[in-house]
Amino acid sequence: MITHAHSDHIKSAGALHRKTQAPIYVNTATRDSKPAIFANCVTFDINDTQEVQIGSMKVKPFSTKHDTTMPLGFVISDKDTIFGYVTDTGSFSKTMREALKDCTSLMLECDYDEKLLEEYEGYTTDLKDRIKSNFGHLSNTQALDFLGSLDMEKLKTIVIGHLSENTNSPAKLTERIKNYFPNPNHQSKFHIAPFDNAVEL
Repeated sequence: MITHAHSDHIKSAGALHRKTQAPIYVNTATRDSKPAIFANCVTFDINDTQEVQIGSMKVKPFSTKHDTTMPLGFVISDKDTIFGYVTDTGSFSKTMREALKDCTSLMLECDYDEKLLEEYEGYTTDLKDRIKSNFGHLSNTQALDFLGSLDMEKLKTIVIGHLSENTNSPAKLTERIKNYFPNPNHQSKFHIAPFDNAVEL
């Protein structure tokens, strides 16, 4: 399932399909913006208004807030698991909060630490403003504030990903998690990607 048309999320989709024959679920705006990637691929249209059944899983796409055409997140339900997937969004809309409020597990981006982004000299001011905008990426604070609004007892697993190599780090984020969630039982739910061990969703 494709979230949006930016190259780091889409460039290998066609190659993966041709190797595995797995169908690609993608909205038409994203597919039509990159026709070469999806040439000779089996695709199924998805949008933010319709639930999709894939085997035993129900997938409900929802719109996110990113600077591209029709970016999507997903809530995937299977038996007792409700898994929310959110990456590349600059803020949380009411729609997003409503979609994710009942999740039992989450994958959420923490792209940047505010202080590290401010101090990093490798980005232009315009790029920093784009990252921090409501249609850019989530900071550690934004992501943790959102998680703090949820029922941490209901959440079983929280996977954190999409950390910038330049303006974030697992060590920095782990420190923030421990400060924000002092309960060791809550801290144990967090897993910062990439990691080698399997986690139960």
